[in-house]
Amino acid sequence: MKISSKEVVNGTLFQVMNGNSLQLHPVKEPNEPNENLTGDYHQIWNYLPSSLRKGMSARQVLIWERDQLRVFTDNAFLLWIARDIIYSDSRLFLATVFTGNHTWPCTHPETKYPTLGAMLEWWECCSSAHLKPFDEEELLIKFHGGGPEPKECYSVNVLGHVGIRKSTPFMDNWHSLVEINSRYNTLRREHEAYSMSEVVSIITEQHPRLLYEFESMRHAADNLYNNREIMERMVEAEEYEHLYYDAIIEPHRGEIIQMITQCTRMEGEAIQIASRYVELEEQVKNRKITQTELLEQWLPLKKQRASLLNQSQRLLFQTFRDAFPKLVKSPRDARNLYPKIEKHLYYKNPLVL
Repeated sequence: MKISSKEVVNGTLFQVMNGNSLQLHPVKEPNEPNENLTGDYHQIWNYLPSSLRKGMSARQVLIWERDQLRVFTDNAFLLWIARDIIYSDSRLFLATVFTGNHTWPCTHPETKYPTLGAMLEWWECCSSAHLKPFDEEELLIKFHGGGPEPKECYSVNVLGHVGIRKSTPFMDNWHSLVEINSRYNTLRREHEAYSMSEVVSIITEQHPRLLYEFESMRHAADNLYNNREIMERMVEAEEYEHLYYDAIIEPHRGEIIQMITQCTRMEGEAIQIASRYVELEEQVKNRKITQTELLEQWLPLKKQRASLLNQSQRLLFQTFRDAFPKLVKSPRDARNLYPKIEKHLYYKNPLVL
């Protein structure tokens, strides 16, 4: 992507990429940088709002820069949906994004601190600056170079969480941001620009509808994130549970399978006997046999059915008591343990979301 590098300033106006002409506000009383600021701190001075340039110590600059980065990442998607507002006011547009973008130590500081407007235009123009999914969507905000491709990129999602990505089109992405920012970078030195905190305050106070839209996005993403986290914890708990039961089952797997086979056979026979009672009742209704004859046939079957069920329960209890003496002290313990033993005996790995 090639960005026009033609002169964008005409008198007190400058033109942004969507065609808007914004009024510049010259700094009324330019301040010289604090003599105590050296190196990178001295260079950062150019990107401080004019109201803060006087008397800032190196420590104050560092703390302030980190605070502004936090404000930016917390509200990146608010700024994204409010871009039309930012494209209409030069003081919003020229606010500095203190992400410290850099690809190697010799990179000029001007490429480390893009204007907010340049960052928004880059998000619009560079298709790979929008990524999915990082809790649904994320925006690239920072680069780290050095070493072979792919290189590290930092991104932020709608919840304000910062993550690390490996970027294959690294140089294309970085150069496109540098090209866009070069249109506006020098304007900050002599013209007013808000801090990131001021930008967010102005948008939230003057445009509550956008704040509501942003909070709705955060709420939806938060629910998605929490639901996914809950599911992952459930899957993790189930896997740990399986490790436990698999360990206690393994020495007794053969006899447990044999017991289940026998119990299943006996319970199947008991079900068949129960179905015989339904047939006898139907014969009574059709007057093929009397109620007395039904009872004469059913009582032995009922006794046989009870015997099968009792044998099944005794076999279950005896097998589990011998295999798991610490867990099974009574038939009730065996009945409660059976579903988990059966589940983990034939365990299949759960789907990890």
